[in-house]
Amino acid sequence: MSNFKDSNSSPTRSHLMSLTSERASRQAKIVNYNENAMRVVARKIAKTSLASDGPKFLENRNSDDSQDPVHHSAPSTSKNSKIQIRRPILCETTFNHRKTEFRQEIRNFIETGKKMGCQEFMPFFEDGERLLDTYGNYSKTEPAVKIVQDGTHYLRELESFDGPILFKKVKGLGLEVSEEINVENLEELLEDQKYLNVICSFTQITKTMPVKKFMEFFRKDSRNDAFNVISLEVSKLKKLDREIRVPQYVERFGIINQLKTALEAEQKRQGRLLRERNSQETQKNLKFLEKIISELPTYQKFLVLSTKGSFTNAHIDLSATATFFHVKIGKKVFYIAPPTPENLEIYERVEKEEMSEWIGDILWDQWIRVEISAGQTATIPSGWIHFVWTPEDTIAVSGSYLLEKYVSRHFRITALDEYCLQNQTSGITMDHMFQGFHPVMWAYVKYILLPDIAERSVSPEKLKIVKFFAQNLEAKKSMDRKWFEEVEQLDIQKKLKIELHRLQNH
Repeated sequence: MSNFKDSNSSPTRSHLMSLTSERASRQAKIVNYNENAMRVVARKIAKTSLASDGPKFLENRNSDDSQDPVHHSAPSTSKNSKIQIRRPILCETTFNHRKTEFRQEIRNFIETGKKMGCQEFMPFFEDGERLLDTYGNYSKTEPAVKIVQDGTHYLRELESFDGPILFKKVKGLGLEVSEEINVENLEELLEDQKYLNVICSFTQITKTMPVKKFMEFFRKDSRNDAFNVISLEVSKLKKLDREIRVPQYVERFGIINQLKTALEAEQKRQGRLLRERNSQETQKNLKFLEKIISELPTYQKFLVLSTKGSFTNAHIDLSATATFFHVKIGKKVFYIAPPTPENLEIYERVEKEEMSEWIGDILWDQWIRVEISAGQTATIPSGWIHFVWTPEDTIAVSGSYLLEKYVSRHFRITALDEYCLQNQTSGITMDHMFQGFHPVMWAYVKYILLPDIAERSVSPEKLKIVKFFAQNLEAKKSMDRKWFEEVEQLDIQKKLKIELHRLQNH
């Protein structure tokens, strides 16, 4: 796959920063999400309008410490304590000045060599995090993230799906999260899961912890750490699986879902053939289909359990999967940056070289702040770079899914993940990989793409997808799921290239 070969050039700060020089014109024009913050603005204006020198929100730290203190002690992780909410911005100059100060604080911290998310980092991050939002200055008119009331017209909202969307309510989405999923019932619902992989947020170290012990920590009023569970996929946990239903658009458009539907249809067809004529070949086909269906990857039902103060550093989700994120209890704040060609190149270099610069600093003027409150659902397209903060104890449900329209991005980030795993950069492990990605792509071509394009004309968009698969599917002697031998892969590849030739000369 020539498109994804490693670059031998040595990255420099100036090179990385230059890649972001034309970003402003690329920003999406979508509506502002932070209605609550806007109401706060109005109240602040009313309270300060009598002051002779006007509003003094977010003035220089040295002169305004009494009003807007910067905490340099360990962050509070007690569930009942209040994290200071940064006041909204009224003055463009003040906003830019404070944002520059905040950036320098982060750079100073990075020079210490300590990890993002540690105890020393979180106090000033919590104090200044709203300044990270490109659209956080409410004197601007540019929008931040598209928000809609509910999912009644989700197909229209997701027609292009090239930017984040926040659904205020789940109505119409088809997403179902049972009321049984709460702090009181979780231990019982997780009875099939004896241990959890828990990230200790202050050290960014993952450790195995009994469910009972984690839930005891979750219920505590006073804590000395922040725990984060973000890799618990529950599709194979009987009790929890039935308490969650993924959104309709995932069931309809997700590659795994489409593949499962196609395989089950072929299974029924082979079953009819077996009843008509009991042959060894048909029996073999049925066993093969049963094997694939049982081994399909499951990444669509994650239960997320995060205590207050948890922090997840900047990343792209495994294989650049698109994501839905529903907050059941609590609140999450995502900071996201678009997958422009320049940004993806920067991300690849940072991941491969483990550079000292923080990508949050390199993409400083591109972050969009998305606050997801209880009952709300966010959808984030493929490949968006993001980091996440948890301002209060949170129980959430999320899902990752592949989409045909983003297949080139899926291949690109999968290649990056594989490179980092092989070369032990960026701290990636097998748990961060989309396991079964390549077998799924071969099965998708055989059971969905080839039947879909056979003996018919296709749209220009579909032709691009056919061409991409024909150029980038590579036969492998071994894959993590033994679905297709190398000779079978070559046969699929040959058929695909024949169809591509026909379509290009149609």
